[in-house]
Amino acid sequence: MHIGPGPDNRVSTTFNPRARLAAANGHPPNVALVSSDSVRFFVHTAVLRAASSNDFEGLLSTNSQNIQVAQSGPALNVLLHSVYGLDVTPYAPDWDTLKEAIEVMHRYAVPPPSPQEPLFALLFSHVHRPGGAEDLYVLSAQFGPNALAVSASEHLLSLDLSSITDEWAAQCGAIYLKRLFFLHLGRIQALKRIVAVPLALHAPRAGCSRGDQQQNVHGPWTYAVAQLIADARPDLPISLIEGRLNPLAYRSSCAQCAEIMTARIRAIKQEWSNVKRTI
Repeated sequence: MHIGPGPDNRVSTTFNPRARLAAANGHPPNVALVSSDSVRFFVHTAVLRAASSNDFEGLLSTNSQNIQVAQSGPALNVLLHSVYGLDVTPYAPDWDTLKEAIEVMHRYAVPPPSPQEPLFALLFSHVHRPGGAEDLYVLSAQFGPNALAVSASEHLLSLDLSSITDEWAAQCGAIYLKRLFFLHLGRIQALKRIVAVPLALHAPRAGCSRGDQQQNVHGPWTYAVAQLIADARPDLPISLIEGRLNPLAYRSSCAQCAEIMTARIRAIKQEWSNVKRTI
């Protein structure tokens, strides 16, 4: 946003009086929204009304050419870029600004961004910062879009559910908290079912009797599987499965037993990879 010579002359770079925007079919703006920090955004009531199901909380029903709003300039800038189908990424809004913008969208009954919009990608980029996945999940639970919570939930597989605070749980709400718990529990149960399938041992033969299989294959395999079940968690990495089971196949003196174990390990990894990772 451009800052003019005085606090009352600040005008948005994108939404200025001379801007001719595609969403408005090149028509000149007919009203100015004035942010809480006195930045003017020259916009089109027709575009805003088409995006909002509550007439921007009734603000557009006034006859004033300058409508004062409660939001900050940066947050209003994000909102208007979304309404006009423009990419706000070059402005590099921080998390607090993005959060305020999503809250404002909800207040003004403007649909939250879809996964195809730049704003969605900008929001999701915060998933990698400390606490980012938790923030995104709560924001989506409160104001949408649901797709953002779905995407963020994959990054919450390592979250210790016992560490969830009452405040965070209240912000999530019962529905989204339940969905997250079910995701964790469902993946744990799926992992246990997958690894618990017993090996299909080959028929006893010379050099690999039933007793040999019991001692060298079945016993060690059962113990390793029991360890995996005890350590089961929703974010269990495939490398841990390999670390527990691969050595059993490598150490086998029977090529057929080794082949059976290798095939079973491959199947376990594939099945675990296919288990749903999001709410």
